[in-house]
Amino acid sequence: QEAVLSFNQELRQHPEWPEIYDGLGWSLLGLNRLTEARVAFDQAIRHQPLFYSAHKGMSELKQKSIQGKLESATQSIFADEATKNPVTQAKP
Repeated sequence: QEAVLSFNQELRQHPEWPEIYDGLGWSLLGLNRLTEARVAFDQAIRHQPLFYSAHKGMSELKQKSIQGKLESATQSIFADEATKNPVTQAKP
């Protein structure tokens, strides 16, 4: 969280520096703030189109997003199955 505040403060002074957007993106990604991280990486790439670290961040962001959706869908399926077929415990 502290890093996010620091990067935002730096952006107020240097809004055209892609390295700051990139650092902000990675910090936000670490906090699982995916939408904000995407915006930061997009800004880094807009300022420097071949910025490898920002492209890598976008790739990891997409992977994390897909993984989250998969986990959510899996939990939903198991929850539905549990309500349809409750397990009864045998009494001794």
